[in-house]
Amino acid sequence: MRPALVLLVAAMALGCKSGQESEPSKKSPAPAPASAVSAPTDAAAKVKPKPRRAMLDSIAILPDHPSKRKLEIYPERLAKVLGKELTDTDWFGAETRPLPAGVEGRKATIRVRIKYDYELDKRTSILVTLTAVDAEVIWEDGGGDMRPREKVLLKRTMTKKQRTMDVAEHVAEQIAAAVMLAGKGLVEKAKLLEADRDRLLIVMGKLDDDIVMWALAVAGQRKIQSLFDTVVGLLKSKHRNVREAAVGCLIELGDRRAVPHLTKLVKFRDHRLLIIVIDAVASLGGQEAVEFLDFLKSGHGTSEVRDAASQALKRMQRTVAKP
Repeated sequence: MRPALVLLVAAMALGCKSGQESEPSKKSPAPAPASAVSAPTDAAAKVKPKPRRAMLDSIAILPDHPSKRKLEIYPERLAKVLGKELTDTDWFGAETRPLPAGVEGRKATIRVRIKYDYELDKRTSILVTLTAVDAEVIWEDGGGDMRPREKVLLKRTMTKKQRTMDVAEHVAEQIAAAVMLAGKGLVEKAKLLEADRDRLLIVMGKLDDDIVMWALAVAGQRKIQSLFDTVVGLLKSKHRNVREAAVGCLIELGDRRAVPHLTKLVKFRDHRLLIIVIDAVASLGGQEAVEFLDFLKSGHGTSEVRDAASQALKRMQRTVAKP
């Protein structure tokens, strides 16, 4: 594979959903994890927030063409098809497609960044095409809160017999497929913004890290306390990004019962995670947090960790001192 293709994979693979052009990665449900700690009752957990959905003002297709290998990707056509894909669901509106009655619209632009590359081996006639799409909702009021975002990475390898079109048409077809998959992902995340507690619980048990992280962000933003046990269970995920998202969710929930779970999670050689946990327990507060930070301040072998613990303790003291 040429260096350009390798770099594209490395640059876009993180956070992307990947698969073949016609077959997105499959998701399988898994049991939602739980801890032994009993979560508080949360009568408000099943109450949905006031419906407020994106009203599309424009769709910006932003291609990043490979050097000296630019192809026609038909951005206007992509924008039109993606707009229909989104507004047909009732989770996105537009001037020509109003939102359902009783739903408040919020103006937004859909920004779609596209990277692509291809390689045709002259000796074997094997064609490799690669497309990365990053689609994001941008609120026009400037708000950065809970913006659905979806990344897709598609790769396809074809022999000469498998190719039914010229190279440019195969690449354009793959780009269109990736954009449509990104659109479906945006819709799924938009739905979760209004999902009830039970739906979020199911999503947190999926194997798709990206959607699990989004569900954690929604649960934290909406303060759904009854998901505490499940979020604590996700601290043990084998994926670092999920563990870190669970820490962030616990900070938003603000339940001090999370402190002992966070301190047990720490592997003292993982300084990155340790710094995140230091900030988390300082935000949650309580005597256990103070004891943990005191221990790190005086006993950890790394000055960076000792300094972080010391600063966290000072922040806690300033918070307590406020009238």
